[in-house]
Amino acid sequence: MLKSKIRAIFSGCMLFLVLFIVSCNKQGDNPVDPTGGSEYYRGEIVGEPKFWTEAPTDFVKNIADAFNINSDYIGKYSVRVYSMTYKTIDKNGDFVNASGTVFYPVSNEELPVLSYHHGTEFYRMDVASINPFANQAEAFLIASNGYATFVPDYLGYGVSNRIHPYHVADISANTAIDFIRAGKSFCKDHEVKLNNKLFLGGYSEGGYVTLAVQKEIETNLASEFSVTASAPLSGAYDLMETGKYYFNKEVVSRPDFLGFLITAYNDVYEWNKLDTIFNQPYAAKMNSLYDGSHSSDDIKSNLNDTLNVLIKQEFIDKFLSSETTAEKQKFAANSLLDWTPKAPIQMVHGDSDEIVPYINASKAYDTFKAKGADVVLMTVPGGTHATTIIPAVVYTLDFFKKYK
Repeated sequence: MLKSKIRAIFSGCMLFLVLFIVSCNKQGDNPVDPTGGSEYYRGEIVGEPKFWTEAPTDFVKNIADAFNINSDYIGKYSVRVYSMTYKTIDKNGDFVNASGTVFYPVSNEELPVLSYHHGTEFYRMDVASINPFANQAEAFLIASNGYATFVPDYLGYGVSNRIHPYHVADISANTAIDFIRAGKSFCKDHEVKLNNKLFLGGYSEGGYVTLAVQKEIETNLASEFSVTASAPLSGAYDLMETGKYYFNKEVVSRPDFLGFLITAYNDVYEWNKLDTIFNQPYAAKMNSLYDGSHSSDDIKSNLNDTLNVLIKQEFIDKFLSSETTAEKQKFAANSLLDWTPKAPIQMVHGDSDEIVPYINASKAYDTFKAKGADVVLMTVPGGTHATTIIPAVVYTLDFFKKYK
């Protein structure tokens, strides 16, 4: 699997790293005003950031070589890495702790910010703040090219102990945006100079989060942020179409993804309907399977890939019918096509993607283009969900270079 390959690569690359621990004090102005009389503010750094490493360019070169990435995409900067805990809000607007990691190039130049959003994870520890070497190869490569790269873990990962709100647009956007605030505060404290450019990118779930962040900024936060360019990669932007893709199948190769989405929505929206959606014995164990303590393989071994064995046929039929249901309304509400993007967008998607169907990208492109948005779709012929990752990162680096 790609994850085990990345871990092996980083084990070998560790010889190139000079590791040391330093302390750093949180200071600086609040990025936003406190809300609701709380003692906290959104994006506030909690405690001392943890220093991981300063990775030399040879380390980045090994990453590029391992994935057969052309040397033209190896940046000229060594990369410093810090992880930290910060304040964001949950579904109820209450302050909670989340974690994330800042990768920044060692440079005296003013740097653009790139908020980079990771793909689907099941195990809570498989994020950059826990192990940036094994869990965020792309960020080293991106930062070496001159971007202050902010990678949020999301709620449900790292320090956050809860069911991850998978593909819930507002929570996803808030968590990532608050880490942009935290990252900017960190850079100010550590005399990392930033310019006013903000790039957004991410793959798979990260592609969804990227578009959710852009939508939230351009709709509600334009006085605080301005997106320079955005690269949503292989994301499920139309959850109704994605749902139809899965519910029209007799056998699904990745029931863990479908189960994650429904279980997360059941938790966030307090449906209390797992036993009316899933058949037994699966309904009784969905919450525990997605509590962040299980790997994808663990979850799949506890599910069934025959759709109507896993999920009640009545639920499948209603989803595919014209009937309006509370569940379908949330799938539609968390889709991301009901606005007009302002910043330029470059999407990348493989046309043989077996996990996130290509129609997500083609429909988003057609919808945004019809609204007059500046959007491009780069299609990877024959690209699956796994094989499109590296071309997507390369296309993104080329795209962002135009605006950097």
